[in-house]
Amino acid sequence: MPIFITSIKLLAASEADVANLNEAMKQRSFLPKDYLDSEKQPHQNSMVYVSTTKSNLLDATTDVSMAASSVGKKFSFTIMKDKSRGESL
Repeated sequence: MPIFITSIKLLAASEADVANLNEAMKQRSFLPKDYLDSEKQPHQNSMVYVSTTKSNLLDATTDVSMAASSVGKKFSFTIMKDKSRGESL
């Protein structure tokens, strides 16, 4: 499976909005990038998530958009496919 990395920015987000986004992303199999490092705290306006369970870019983009829109704030995001693993097509 490919790895997808997304960065999401919420406009005027509160701590509750960030918590809601984290929960929505976890439900869609995206984990915070620094979830293993307890000393790193996500910045409230830009969060980075990683998923290894999505099979294609369309599925990943749809899930990120749905999760971010569920928070009820304006948002923007970028999503990238990590090609460093050298997967075969």
